[in-house]
Amino acid sequence: EIRDLSRRFGRLLGYPSSAINNLLAENSEFRGLEDFQIQGQELIWFFQDLNKAKDFYAEKLGLKLLEENASSATFQIAGDSRLVLKSVADSEYSGQEAKSVALALLTDNLEAWYEHVQKENIPVKYSLKQNPEGAHDGFVAIDPEGYLLEFEMFRQHPENEILMPELQSLEPQSTKLGSNLNFYGSVTWLYYKDMLPMEIFMTENLGLRLSADQGWAKIYRVSENSYLGLVDEKRGMNSFAEEKLVEVKFDLKDANGWEEYLEKTSVDSTRIKNTFKDLGGYLFRF
Repeated sequence: EIRDLSRRFGRLLGYPSSAINNLLAENSEFRGLEDFQIQGQELIWFFQDLNKAKDFYAEKLGLKLLEENASSATFQIAGDSRLVLKSVADSEYSGQEAKSVALALLTDNLEAWYEHVQKENIPVKYSLKQNPEGAHDGFVAIDPEGYLLEFEMFRQHPENEILMPELQSLEPQSTKLGSNLNFYGSVTWLYYKDMLPMEIFMTENLGLRLSADQGWAKIYRVSENSYLGLVDEKRGMNSFAEEKLVEVKFDLKDANGWEEYLEKTSVDSTRIKNTFKDLGGYLFRF
């Protein structure tokens, strides 16, 4: 295909994927998500006891409740980054699927959050680790039904040269617990057996830009406050699973345009309207 040859030629010339995407967009029908105006991202988790989960995120983490109904609740993490809690009973899931996902809550107040988590008796999977010479610090807590919450702070480091200016431009959003217990963004960590095809999918199919390369983990910016992170299951704190109790939704201003584009370009004959799956089987909505 001409597009594949163009990408190979671009790589031979040393062009980054973003530059190749721009040239293809100017000279072909190729489009990425950004062309349809990404306005935010929602991470969707499913719970057996929705009321208990809502209380946890509203009261123990102090997140702002944006909207709710009998089967779901939407919380703001920061800016255009949101966490949606849904009832398993009102979904197509059994609730036994693996939680092959983690949510990084980005904050520069790790010590305050760690003290708060301990005070609230929230289970901790990995205790607070800090290394002034490292690329990032953090700790990992567990929510009421086993989803992993990574409280994380990134540092000035060679692998964060693109990421840090992006993060430093964000305004921390206070939770109702206090101004020092705040977040300014999130990373949705997804877990894979084979990373290289997924890296290609993110840059060449979705047109997302790489913000940080940790070797076994890659971080892509989706919107102002939201990132997607790909993790090699061999090194990550979760494992790949065929069936998973998680979905991701992109808030697109021109969702109809992206749907029409997928109709013309997708090779997945089983794709359901306004959704697509990545190579690891994660379901994305828009």
